[in-house]
Amino acid sequence: MKNIKLIDLNKNIERGAILRCKGKYPYEDYVDFMVIEQQKQYSLLVASGYKAGLTFVHLPQESIPKDNEGYAIDIEWLKLNWNKWGYIDCPIDEVHIIYKDPPNHFYDS
Repeated sequence: MKNIKLIDLNKNIERGAILRCKGKYPYEDYVDFMVIEQQKQYSLLVASGYKAGLTFVHLPQESIPKDNEGYAIDIEWLKLNWNKWGYIDCPIDEVHIIYKDPPNHFYDS
């Protein structure tokens, strides 16, 4: 598992990436948001705690890079717009991006 601060990231955030934030009520001490893509619209989905599975925010079209080859949201757009579209109870310099490694084998059922 790789972990980097959002403010230090210099590439777009691909769908499936997790944004880990310090939480505040109604969330737990930490809250994870997953970048998801549905029908060419990107959103942040709560991926932890009691609110897991709920959509946090649908991002506007300008959050998508022009070429969108990597199925991602534009990192510079997110940095500039964190206070409007991100989880404002966590300052941007405390947000971490977590990339999970894919499974390395399959299980037989």
